[in-house]
Amino acid sequence: MIFSIIEFESAKLQNNYELRGMNEEKKKKKTIQKIFVRRTFAECLYITYSKSD
Repeated sequence: MIFSIIEFESAKLQNNYELRGMNEEKKKKKTIQKIFVRRTFAECLYITYSKSD
């Protein structure tokens, strides 16, 4: 009985750790996407302004 509880708790901990890892990956991807979008937006603005001169 005790062993099954320990196994359950360790499985829960492992699951939490994996979920946290997935969230970290998602955050990294989101920040990369934000940076990419900002950069492309800035480039578009730069191109449009340089063409308008």
